[in-house]
Amino acid sequence: MKKISIFVLVFSTLIFSQFNRGNPRFQNSPTFLVNKIFYSELYISSQDSGKAFFTYKIPLNRLLFEKSQDKYKAKFRISLEIFDNKNNIIQREFDEKSVEVKSYENTKSSLLYVDGVIPIAYSKDISKIIPRFSDVFSEKEYKGKLININKIKNGKLFLSPIVVKKKINKCKDSDAYELANFGGDFPFSENKYAILLPTNNLETDELFIKIISDGKTVLNKSITKSFKGEIDLVLCNGKVLLKKEDTNEKYNFFILDNFENNLGEGRFKIKISTTSDFLDSDTFLKKITWFDKPFSLRDSELAIKNLKFIEDNSVIDDILDYESFQYVKLLQKYWEKYDPSPKSVYNPIMEEYYQRIDYSIKHFTPISRKSGANTDRGKIYIKFGKPNNIKRTSNTYGQVTEIWNYKKVNKEFVFIDKYGIGDFSLITG
Repeated sequence: MKKISIFVLVFSTLIFSQFNRGNPRFQNSPTFLVNKIFYSELYISSQDSGKAFFTYKIPLNRLLFEKSQDKYKAKFRISLEIFDNKNNIIQREFDEKSVEVKSYENTKSSLLYVDGVIPIAYSKDISKIIPRFSDVFSEKEYKGKLININKIKNGKLFLSPIVVKKKINKCKDSDAYELANFGGDFPFSENKYAILLPTNNLETDELFIKIISDGKTVLNKSITKSFKGEIDLVLCNGKVLLKKEDTNEKYNFFILDNFENNLGEGRFKIKISTTSDFLDSDTFLKKITWFDKPFSLRDSELAIKNLKFIEDNSVIDDILDYESFQYVKLLQKYWEKYDPSPKSVYNPIMEEYYQRIDYSIKHFTPISRKSGANTDRGKIYIKFGKPNNIKRTSNTYGQVTEIWNYKKVNKEFVFIDKYGIGDFSLITG
């Protein structure tokens, strides 16, 4: 009975204590699961329009910032070398930006980005594009992923699906969709996304969709929600947008939303047709990636062992007795009963728990190199989250003391660094 009450307390604090994106743990999140300097994708408007758009997204922690008075500044340059079939450079395009933030913590964030779009004069002579990223202050240059025009996947009836945020944006009084802008991948997160399915068939008013994951059809439906327009991307208020109100009606953009609930990380197929029998259809391979996945959750065996802060060893041992290939699903199953959004594969409580472990390791590891998650401060942080108030003083022996106060659970914890090595011991609480 005692174990159940403890877990209920931990679970309630995971939900209600400091469960919000303003927490330091989100501003200090580890680097991306996919270790890239920047994310990019090329969108070709149409063969006869002569327009294409190179989009990019750069996390702030990939930039070198310099402090200037009370602000932090960075500067970078994106350059494109555009080649023809004979490997000759026929175009060069550039985009240079300055970034300014007020907080040092923001300079380390992998969840804050700089987005951009570079228009390209498109022609059939273009065979490949090589993007490069240059950080002005560090003077370092990185080559991006080569874009082979011939390998850009478009179907007979449809262009490649475009991943966008579900919420409609405004740009100069026009409605627009914000591109997710993660190189075409679908982010696994609590945010809501949709997929735009462009077809040059302006007459059709219904599409038939199948989504296949792990060999299973997880979605089979028809959609009618759509708008007509062109792929004409703009940068508005720092976001790459596709406007809904476009007088040049080249495509019919069908909107697929509310589909990701049953999809976890990994690849899936999306099959699109204008007929219910799918005899004439296009198939595209897409990917769901958890870009800011907690480090302590990336190794499923370690993640199971890290349940030790809230669970009995016998429960952990029972899970580990299974074959290792089953660990991911078993871990998801363990957290299902505490999931506030059971209709979605994404579990915010599980993420919150492992983000707290990451934060503890990063901020509470003492000089002895003992894991910060195993320290007294780490254990309290994992259970209760960020304190409402931290008071740091020293006692009569010169030992540093920290007092953590949690208002919602009416608790106070006192820690003392007895040996001056950053390993604070819990004295009261």
